Amino acid sequence: YGNCKCRCEDSRAVQSSCTDLFYAEKNGDTYGTPTPLKGNLNGSYHDGVVTFSPDKNTMYFTRNDSKSKDRLNLKLYSAKKDGERWTMTKMLPFNSDTFNSAHPTMSRDGKTLYFSSNRPGTLGEMDIWKVQKNGEEWGTPVNLGPTINTEKNEIFPYFSDDDVLYFSSEA
Repeated sequence: YGNCKCRCEDSRAVQSSCTDLFYAEKNGDTYGTPTPLKGNLNGSYHDGVVTFSPDKNTMYFTRNDSKSKDRLNLKLYSAKKDGERWTMTKMLPFNSDTFNSAHPTMSRDGKTLYFSSNRPGTLGEMDIWKVQKNGEEWGTPVNLGPTINTEKNEIFPYFSDDDVLYFSSEA
């Protein structure tokens, strides 16, 4: 997201998206031409960092809801797959206009979403949080604590296939 501020100062870029969600078909070791995902996913500003449910029928992603060039307001959204299109895009219930939530990654069992946030209770600038999903209901986000988080930024959490949590830290 860091490079987009300059691009968005161009009035043409403000009217279109700075970052959008794309896909490319893989053929052997090469990929085809990226095309925007089908459906109502891409908003007016930043859309990015995606994770999927284990069955690949639900997508969770970050969207910038801010209309300000000077401030990001990152929130987490979900969308459902309907054939080749993504529909039913909705904001997750634990977002707020007063803090950012971004960079989702889903546990392999599909029951826990991990993400970065600067919400109240954060130990540093951005911390890694988790929230449980039970059916269609979400629990209350929980900070992963000082074993993971520092006084700096912890962002871009990712679970590997062998259940190891990777993330980026400024510490």
